[in-house]
Amino acid sequence: MSQKKLASKTSILLRRELHRQFPLCILSFFVLLAAMPGVSFVSMQALELQIDSLSDQEILEELLRGLYASSWTILMLGLLAVIAATTVFHYLHVKQQTDFYHALPLSRWELFWKQSLTGILTVVPAYVINLILLCLLYTVKGHGECLIVVLLLQKTVVELGLFAVVYAISVLACILCGSTLASLVVNFGLQVGGYALWKSILILFQTFYPARLLLIRNRDMSWLGPWKHHWNAMRYMPDVVGVDEPLGIVGRVSNGTIYQYNNVLVISLAYVLAAAVLLALAAVLYRQRKSERTGNAIVFRGLRLPIKYLAMTLCGVILGWILLWMTDVWVMMFVGMAAGVIFAQCVIEIVFALDFRAMFSHQLSLWLYIVVAAVVVGAMHVDITQYNVTLPSRSEIAAADIYSVDAALTTREYDRWEDSTSPASGMTKALLEEIEGSLLTDSHSIDEIYSMAQRGVQSMRDYRETLADNTEYDVVFRLKDGSTFVRAFYLASDDLSEEYNVLTKRAAEVRFSEEYLQSRTPAARVNTSEVEMLLVESSSQAECAGDLIEDQEAAAEILDTLREESMQLTVEYVTGHPPVLMLHTLPSGAWEARKANAAPGMHSLACDSRAEYNIPVYACEKATIKLLKKQGISVTRFTTSDVKSITLCYYPDKVEDKTLKNAVSLAEDEEEQYVTVADSSQFDDILAGAVASRILDCCDPIVQKNGVATTYDGYLDRTDGTIEYQYMKDKVPGGLQAYWE
Repeated sequence: MSQKKLASKTSILLRRELHRQFPLCILSFFVLLAAMPGVSFVSMQALELQIDSLSDQEILEELLRGLYASSWTILMLGLLAVIAATTVFHYLHVKQQTDFYHALPLSRWELFWKQSLTGILTVVPAYVINLILLCLLYTVKGHGECLIVVLLLQKTVVELGLFAVVYAISVLACILCGSTLASLVVNFGLQVGGYALWKSILILFQTFYPARLLLIRNRDMSWLGPWKHHWNAMRYMPDVVGVDEPLGIVGRVSNGTIYQYNNVLVISLAYVLAAAVLLALAAVLYRQRKSERTGNAIVFRGLRLPIKYLAMTLCGVILGWILLWMTDVWVMMFVGMAAGVIFAQCVIEIVFALDFRAMFSHQLSLWLYIVVAAVVVGAMHVDITQYNVTLPSRSEIAAADIYSVDAALTTREYDRWEDSTSPASGMTKALLEEIEGSLLTDSHSIDEIYSMAQRGVQSMRDYRETLADNTEYDVVFRLKDGSTFVRAFYLASDDLSEEYNVLTKRAAEVRFSEEYLQSRTPAARVNTSEVEMLLVESSSQAECAGDLIEDQEAAAEILDTLREESMQLTVEYVTGHPPVLMLHTLPSGAWEARKANAAPGMHSLACDSRAEYNIPVYACEKATIKLLKKQGISVTRFTTSDVKSITLCYYPDKVEDKTLKNAVSLAEDEEEQYVTVADSSQFDDILAGAVASRILDCCDPIVQKNGVATTYDGYLDRTDGTIEYQYMKDKVPGGLQAYWE
């Protein structure tokens, strides 16, 4: 047969197959009609009802999100990919149809690509038509400015990239299996199995090797599952880019805001390439597929055991972890693992044989798996490798550091929570790289950190079963041979225990070492050349107004002097003497921006740029205080002369003092208790340990933790207003106890 006649015959067969699959084309059109223009129309109607309560920018954001980041489009395209592949290759699961198709005057290769193209053409034209309808809807409703050609092209590539890879995986599953039920099960496993297996490994490490979890939990493994990657990629787009010349292809709307896809285009093209590779693999397997095996669950018998073992692993790990999470009993985790393995064995054998009586067949493979899994899990449980409790010797360590989301446990900078040095959860890869580049080298600091690591090792030995949800602190050592040693340790208990107090005091010793005071405190890190003015907050001010020092040279002199004096601070002094002032550094333009964004007479003390720091001033820093007084700053502490009453607010479930608990009748479910003191003879004792809450965040974390340990908030009712403060002393004053008694 000539090439021309063959092409003509293939074209005729393709048209006939499309005609036969016309109901699927109609289904695709209406499903995408509902998911694209339909959902957008409903969203627009909802926005019109809220138009009075939303700003123009918020409305624009919602419109752009609905156009370029619709989760409904993602879900429906993926679902249609599975349906299209299963439908056009359904003949492979019916003996009579298989014989008919293979009798056509086409080679296996040509037949495969004809069917693959048929499945694609049942969905892609419907998608394009609905994309046009979506654009028309935005135009008719008066939102044409949202239609950015470049972003529309990117959206199309991203969404069709998802369709292509899910479709290719579905085709591969149809070819591997001889029945539709088995193909759907295998398809699901191929779609999510890789990522689920990675998550299962994470669960095992979280449970058995928590010290190692730090090194693997932040790896980006989304490429193991197209659904996971595309869902994350599309869910948060478009992104607002606050620069004039952003990198990459962008779109600009009328108000000047710039939007762009976050490098998803390149990744999506990679998925299209992956889809091509998967289709090529499916074509090769299709040519080798034996027609007489139609009806078998798995056509290629060598895949039966790997598929079965993968399913048993996933079910065992996930069910075991669920029971451990629900009961906090390790025995139940092992029970869950065993139950999950047996359940997966039964389901897989039923699917393979298409017979419920086969659920306990092939028991040899089941018992082999159970024996191997028991050995592996048992070795992890007893930590046979000693990974969790292994430390290098002290003589091998050249530098060290500790990071924790609990500021009192960290030896990193503790005052810049919005910086990359202080994420909201555990250590990231970027943070680890940053820490490795600036470790502490002082011998005393290394000794303290090493001691904290030793306590972490002891917790791993004694309490590993209950550590997973406790506060984490991450130890980083640089060894003398240049290698890096990293471990994640956990508090034995998140209660305010003796262990916690010891660890926080050791961390504080490091934060008051000479090396730390020279390089990591706010006073040491602030660049005086970037500071335009200083905002000074006092403990004694009732209103949150502050005093402003606008003389840049005077501000620089004050900061330089404070940097020198802060080198003399000690843990003992800071924990016993709350600061008298807080200096908030303001770079050029910061004050004007705050006044524009805040209510009259108010301002925010959050650090909004790298030049902003909250720096404490203590009574012992006399030269700094002298310079501040020259600028007209009043340096006073809480005084009792104008105090009318003091209210203490404490939390019964956290108060440790037994005398206090016995003295006051507390309900078990009571979240907080208030006691107002009007006896002026007790005021001095109370105020000796008080610091205004608005300047509390400039204190060293160990001071803040002492406040949490006794858990008192207070309100000072004065003639000129009310001051909110936190009580800093470890013990309740005797006079106050007597008052309560």
